[in-house]
Amino acid sequence: MAALSIHIDWAPLIWAAAVAATMLLDWIVMQRLVKSAQAASNLRFGALIGWMSATFAVYSSIGVYFWTYGGEYGRCFALIQACAGMMQAAMQMRASRPLVAAAVVGHGWILLCIPALIGLNGVGAAPVLIGIGGLGLFCWQLFNLVNRSAAESASLQQASREAEIERAFTDSIIDNVPNLLTVVDAETGRIILVNKAAQVIGGTRREDVIGRGYEDLYPADQAAHLRVLDAEAVAADRTPPFRDEKITLENGNVRTLRGRRVCVRDDQGRPRYVIVTAEDVTDMREAEAQVVRLAHYDSLTELPNRVLFRTRLNDAFNDALRHSRPAALHWIDLDYFKEVNDTLGHMVGDQLLIGVAERLSSAIGPNDTVARLGGDEFGIVQRNVASRDDAATLAGRIVDSLSQPFHLSGREVRIGASVGIAFAPIDAKTVDELMVNADMALYRCKQAGRGGHSFFEREMTDRRRARRTMEQELRAAFANGEFSVMYQPQLHLKEGRIAGCEALVRWKSKGRFISPAEFIPVAEEIGLINQLGEWVLKEACAEAAKWPAHMKVAVNISPAQFKDQNLVRNVISAVAHAGLSPDRLEVEITESTLLQGSQTNLTTLFRLRELGLSVALDDFGTGFSSLNYLRQFPFTKIKIDRSFVSDLSLSLEAVSIVKAITGMAASLGMDTTAEGVETERQMEMVTGYGCTEVQGYLVSRPCTPADLKAVFDRYGGFDDSAFAPVSSGDAELWLATG
Repeated sequence: MAALSIHIDWAPLIWAAAVAATMLLDWIVMQRLVKSAQAASNLRFGALIGWMSATFAVYSSIGVYFWTYGGEYGRCFALIQACAGMMQAAMQMRASRPLVAAAVVGHGWILLCIPALIGLNGVGAAPVLIGIGGLGLFCWQLFNLVNRSAAESASLQQASREAEIERAFTDSIIDNVPNLLTVVDAETGRIILVNKAAQVIGGTRREDVIGRGYEDLYPADQAAHLRVLDAEAVAADRTPPFRDEKITLENGNVRTLRGRRVCVRDDQGRPRYVIVTAEDVTDMREAEAQVVRLAHYDSLTELPNRVLFRTRLNDAFNDALRHSRPAALHWIDLDYFKEVNDTLGHMVGDQLLIGVAERLSSAIGPNDTVARLGGDEFGIVQRNVASRDDAATLAGRIVDSLSQPFHLSGREVRIGASVGIAFAPIDAKTVDELMVNADMALYRCKQAGRGGHSFFEREMTDRRRARRTMEQELRAAFANGEFSVMYQPQLHLKEGRIAGCEALVRWKSKGRFISPAEFIPVAEEIGLINQLGEWVLKEACAEAAKWPAHMKVAVNISPAQFKDQNLVRNVISAVAHAGLSPDRLEVEITESTLLQGSQTNLTTLFRLRELGLSVALDDFGTGFSSLNYLRQFPFTKIKIDRSFVSDLSLSLEAVSIVKAITGMAASLGMDTTAEGVETERQMEMVTGYGCTEVQGYLVSRPCTPADLKAVFDRYGGFDDSAFAPVSSGDAELWLATG
């Protein structure tokens, strides 16, 4: 009994120590098992089985000991301890129903086997009831535990399904974002996510990209650049702006991506991911570049246009100011381009302009700029010009190059070029002034005979200022009544009488007469020539209606007037209102008229001939392709230029030319008028060479209408018998048909 009492006295302490040690070890093992479960679930399962077996042995030994040596109270304690052990084992294994069932069976077996081994005769009612109550309590808690585990398992499964659906939804959204999306691990530099757009843009499959670095996908220099961009995103303290990046793909294509990189950090602020979002803007940038090119380059020649040229010129001008390195502006105009365009067509003209652009581009230096400014005008900015000789050398090279024949559509085409040169900042204080001065130098070059170059000179500014003044005064001349018409008689050599007069417009401004050679070109440029020409035509027809019926009046029609669609109607109106027969009006044109819009002008000339007018070709021999137009149009008269007549006594060439002209005109049934006859010797020579009429100071200077009667009387007077004015009915008919 002493030994038993000792066991009973020490039993609670032993039991408490065993339970405490077991629970401590259980907690330690469970913590390690939880961590190990993240790496291997099978290891966790095996460890739990092992740990359960160990605790099973401990609890069983304690239960057997107290059951055997503890008497009734020991057996009661053993039953309670067995129930507690089963509950602890069940709670340890709550996540696995098969293991819970195994625990119940195993511990139940203890309750059944141990009493059977030692017999229940010595057990009182209290221990049995306590055991049965403990077992019932265990079963009830086990039932709740199983239900709760089932509910938690179902909840976990539902949450897992919802998470799976949400993850699929998120993946779908990411994949369907039209922009490129790539996630890079900030620590390893490996790509961990790409969306569908990234696959399409990159031309690679997702599985070929995930887990790879930039070095595996791009050239070394580009991969290094992308690494730098990622590093900048990691180091940035705010979201970076969008910017363009050119990417070379594995297939060699170059794409332009506009996007930015954002660094995502963890809770401790350490870089975790670099998210790259970008949009493929390759097509957009190409379209924008095309728009810019169309805005700054000529579509035909591919040269810079006037807009870009002005920008380059402005840069050169500012550079010349800052660094004292002069720049030269070459203003280039093609000679005879319009003739080629009109005779051979616009297609050949376009080919010619392309050829000119190629030659000009070959003539300039690497720092210079050549541009097409419009039509047949070109410009060159020559930078870092050391002297005038440098600019003259380039201008000479341009003129020589463009003077060489062009072979276009199986034809050899020849043109020329005139160049005006102005220096920055020597010749101008602004870019606009420099352009004006270069244009003035070009104008001077063309006046001097084309096919060369001219430098801007200061006196040109004075002439331009005078020209502006003339433009202003010319516009006010009509209102002030400053224009008048004078007439120079033309003597018929065979009949010895005045055959008609040429009407010459005169302008007297501020007490002085201004030469037509000065104001007619200005009137053409400012658009006043049509108004002036119509007025001269009416004045001349009205005056000629007072002359004898055999006399004609000759009126000059400028090339600019032929562009007026109302020219024929104006002619009809003038002769009709004056009561002048159309065959008494003679229009004089120069060869340049035929060259400017030749087919249209020829059509107009034929309409005038159909009305009965005479048409004279003035200044014959000084223009271009005269013989060709004599063949195309039946002129009634050819006027020999005064330059040939004045040289008759000095030049055998002039004699040959005059003889050739008169002989050709006679064979074509045309009259000839020698202009500028001032001496008796010249009169004798042109008469002997077969000229029909003469005009010049020897016969009469241009005179006013009041002075004409004296000239007419000197050469036979008026012959009114042939005078037959036109009726008003005929005038109305002409106007209606015009």
